[in-house]
Amino acid sequence: MSFLHPTRLLRRATPFAFLSAMLLAPMLRADTVLTPVADSYVRNSATTSNFGTDTSVVANNANGVRLFFLKFDLSGISGPITRLQLDLTPNAGNLGNVFNVYGLINGESWTETGITWNNAPAVVHTYTGTTGTLSQYLNTADLRGSGTVLASFLSASTGTVNAFNVMSGPVIDFVNADADKVVTFVIAEADPSDTPGDSFNSRDAASGKPMLTVSTAAQPSPAIIQVILQGGQSNTDGRADGSALPSALQQPQTDILLYNYVVGAPANSDGTLGTLGFVRPGATQMPPGGFGPEVTLAHDLAPFIDEHPGNQLAIIKYAKGGTNLYTDWKAGGNSTTTGDGPQYVTFQSVVHNGLAKLAAVYPNAVIHIAGMIWVQGESDIDGGATMVNAYGSNLTTFISDVRQTFGSSIPFFFSRISAQQTVYSNPSDPDYPNYLTLRSQQQSVAANVARAYMIDTDSSSFTMNSDFLHFNTGGQQVMGSTFATTISGILGAESRETENLTVANYLSAAGGTAYVLPTDSNLSNSDGTALQSNNTGDYVTYLLPNIAAGTYDVRVGIKKNTSRGKFQLQVGRADNFSGTASNVGPVIDEYASTTVYTEVDLGNWSPSTTNDKWFRFNVTGKNAASTGTAYNYSLAFDYITLVPQ
Repeated sequence: MSFLHPTRLLRRATPFAFLSAMLLAPMLRADTVLTPVADSYVRNSATTSNFGTDTSVVANNANGVRLFFLKFDLSGISGPITRLQLDLTPNAGNLGNVFNVYGLINGESWTETGITWNNAPAVVHTYTGTTGTLSQYLNTADLRGSGTVLASFLSASTGTVNAFNVMSGPVIDFVNADADKVVTFVIAEADPSDTPGDSFNSRDAASGKPMLTVSTAAQPSPAIIQVILQGGQSNTDGRADGSALPSALQQPQTDILLYNYVVGAPANSDGTLGTLGFVRPGATQMPPGGFGPEVTLAHDLAPFIDEHPGNQLAIIKYAKGGTNLYTDWKAGGNSTTTGDGPQYVTFQSVVHNGLAKLAAVYPNAVIHIAGMIWVQGESDIDGGATMVNAYGSNLTTFISDVRQTFGSSIPFFFSRISAQQTVYSNPSDPDYPNYLTLRSQQQSVAANVARAYMIDTDSSSFTMNSDFLHFNTGGQQVMGSTFATTISGILGAESRETENLTVANYLSAAGGTAYVLPTDSNLSNSDGTALQSNNTGDYVTYLLPNIAAGTYDVRVGIKKNTSRGKFQLQVGRADNFSGTASNVGPVIDEYASTTVYTEVDLGNWSPSTTNDKWFRFNVTGKNAASTGTAYNYSLAFDYITLVPQ
């Protein structure tokens, strides 16, 4: 497997040791694009003025408070809503201002040419200050959930702004709960006050009108969804300012799914916690429009997933600031929640909810947990000697519990408490001894727990907010990219492309050959190998050098077709194959009625010595339906993956 850049991770199955994709035809999606049936804004410095025929709608919390209303008629939509997307076109404003979307539940009879500040729902009519906070000028009694934010987004000065693009959560719950399906979204600028404000095209503009895309059928389905779990405390949640991100990262990354629950948000109508959408800033407790490692982690993984059609990355995130591993994230040490701390229990609920929602939205996809990232430890330093001295043991138990709950071979990636966090790392600080102890224990976990990998955050590129506790915009970007670098280096090394392996020997009694397949973009690295065979007893043997003693889960990427045979894998030492070879896994049938790219998990193999190994694929027969060529016992391989256990 080749890596083109150290901060990128393949968008294909193999470096994660995942399933390779059987390409599925995209499922038809019924999309209806609606423009508002009414829109307008109101302004508290012009309390009797109506702006319903203006070509713009404006939101600002300074220089005269303004907020705008968009009314959509969804009464003609039949069937359950599977996705909602609201797009706006800015015509005056700034990059990176934060806006909240609310749902109106009282006063829905407002009219475009009649609404003013004095009669508008959802505003405090007596508030006339030129600058205001949301708590001063919003009448939350008129809004769903007493002012629950349905979504938030960052503005742009040009192009299209995506206010939301979701497949579950409060936006869809709001629409589904509306009796007549004529709904109003209220959009206001988030605190704190911002002088310029932003203006967007209204439905009266010649072009670039607000557009609500409503989907009522299954979404185009990837074959495989590769999931990264993300947990921890405030530096996992993120305290970085999203408005300082590059403009491309301020908008949703619509090729990376995000299931996220923010502390304090109400449960969904079905009792679940979280929203399924796409990676974007704003999935944090604070600040508005803030972000954690997920933004650049997703960005740096994205180009490689595209190289392998049928794969899609998803992140499931739950974090809470000010929480410790000692009690809040305490793990009971098994697959139940018995003995687990409250934040870990919530995390497990969010993950289970997220996995279930992914399965519901993409019923034909295989969902596989690729790994977990963890950024945490500050509150254990604050907690004193007892808490910090137990950190290594608690983290070891936590990793074990995560694996028992979500998958035994999940790799665990965590960041080290940083020397840049001078609130702790200054020798004169009273918490300095605890800081040293926790760092030492993190180092010990990385050294002693299998498949636990620590990233070092001491570099000056891990820049901090003014509190020198939380990573700022630059620091969080480096954090996400560093996780991606580590993931690519560790997980990528587990997979061997067969086209890069030495063929130690092969047998084809009918005169066939072992060869490299023609370039095929559906194979990882666009290449693979094959054995031409028309007989039971043929074989092809690959040399895998210097395999360490241990236990591995053996997974093999294969290309099924109409002229394929069956194989049994044998593995042994290269210097004494006949004396050490043993079967690994069951007989595998490579026949399929159409071309299928997939992965087979052959189970565990435990070599007792470190040396070169032969992997021999013996032809044992063929499916009765396998016909069509002179070599209808043939085998085709993409890669061999060894996942340490």
